[in-house]
Amino acid sequence: MDIVDRAPGVSQYGSVDPAPPSKENDVEKLKLHLLDENNQMFLRMRAVFSLRNNGTDEACLALCSSFCHKECSFTA
Repeated sequence: MDIVDRAPGVSQYGSVDPAPPSKENDVEKLKLHLLDENNQMFLRMRAVFSLRNNGTDEACLALCSSFCHKECSFTA
């Protein structure tokens, strides 16, 4: 990972995010990165900001799934 990928910057929403968005664009892969509790928090946060920036209903549901216990599931 390049140093540029580690430096915080101002997002399109005016916030300074603690991690830059992931370069991954696939919502399902980002969701898996986010929900993997064995992943480093930095990588999980990159998935969060990438999903936020995506802005689709699918990305929103992926973000919502991180607030749910393992036993629950969301359906579109």
